[in-house]
Amino acid sequence: MNEITQSDLVAAVHAALNTAAAEDGYALTANELTDSLDIGKKKVWDMLGVLVRAGTVECIKVRRVNITGTPQRVAGYRVKAQSGD
Repeated sequence: MNEITQSDLVAAVHAALNTAAAEDGYALTANELTDSLDIGKKKVWDMLGVLVRAGTVECIKVRRVNITGTPQRVAGYRVKAQSGD
């Protein structure tokens, strides 16, 4: 990636989360964000930290199927509903 600012990355994470599907609980895992944004895991974790501390993103449990085919609940991140929504 070219030079990109932290605010650009935060906006990209926020945009990716806004496109999460209803069947996914409107949430994406950190690995899904890494794949979606084509950036490293550390950057994704840093940006999620910024958004969670700012109160715009929350961590919830989402159901995903692991490598052995067993469903499990893992951390997912979604944009918090605004009051009045």
